[in-house]
Amino acid sequence: MKIILAGATGFVGTRLLTHLQEAGHDVVKLSRRLHTGSVIWDGRNLGPWCAELEGAGAVINLSGAPITLPWTPENKQTIIESRTLSTAILGQAIGEAKDGPKVWINASAVGIYGNRGDEVVTELSPPGPQANFLVRTCIDWEKAATDNCPSDVRLNIVRIGIVLGAEGGTMKPLTKLTRLFLGGAQGSGQQYISWIHVDDLCRLIIHRLDSTTRPIVNGTAPHPERNGIFMEKLRKTQHRPWSPPVPGIALKLVAQLGGPDSSLILDGQNAVPEVAQSTTFRYLYPSLESAFAELFTQI
Repeated sequence: MKIILAGATGFVGTRLLTHLQEAGHDVVKLSRRLHTGSVIWDGRNLGPWCAELEGAGAVINLSGAPITLPWTPENKQTIIESRTLSTAILGQAIGEAKDGPKVWINASAVGIYGNRGDEVVTELSPPGPQANFLVRTCIDWEKAATDNCPSDVRLNIVRIGIVLGAEGGTMKPLTKLTRLFLGGAQGSGQQYISWIHVDDLCRLIIHRLDSTTRPIVNGTAPHPERNGIFMEKLRKTQHRPWSPPVPGIALKLVAQLGGPDSSLILDGQNAVPEVAQSTTFRYLYPSLESAFAELFTQI
């Protein structure tokens, strides 16, 4: 199948490209910058790239500026627009194609649920309060997809959690801190981390190409972990029996000095993949121990 992949040069996109090609798909990469084998687009306007949609079977959109940018007013606008505008223009291009794709997979994030404490959230759970920046971003992101999806195209939205991989994401910095005896629980340590191994996420996205079940799926592993337990298991892999906890006020200070917003660490969602588990999809790494065992053969 010919597949259009937007966001192909990011952490998840790079790995997904490999999975798609290994499965025999012909992948066209949309990128804002020139890379080998990529097609240029700006994520905002129609252009020559639209011709690539002709004859394609599916579009996968992972575009979006890093959520870890400092949350200045300018960066917040960039974070939202990099998601909503790219999604909307893809929908418009799909609708104008004469022989365009009939399947569209668009990324979102479990941040849509907000800070839910111990509450178990599934794909049927309502969004959190829109005063929360992540919640509002995800709501607008998903609305850009649903509002612009042609009626004859099957839309799937994958709400992605914390992605664990050797090539990027959070694992390398967390592992480095842990090795320096700085891998303690963050904040209360009670907040949940809804995580997924990058290979399972890629496999789940590919599985959605043929799935006709509910159009929203949590891109998470079956067993979220509390932050304190997550860090404890990570320390175990690095033979660090204990590290001092990181108080929430320290994380807020880091954010004020230009680091990621502290809510990305101090808030959490106990999000479970009810939809994925109701299908034939099977996780290679359903537990954190199994994910770490594979990752630390590479890191």
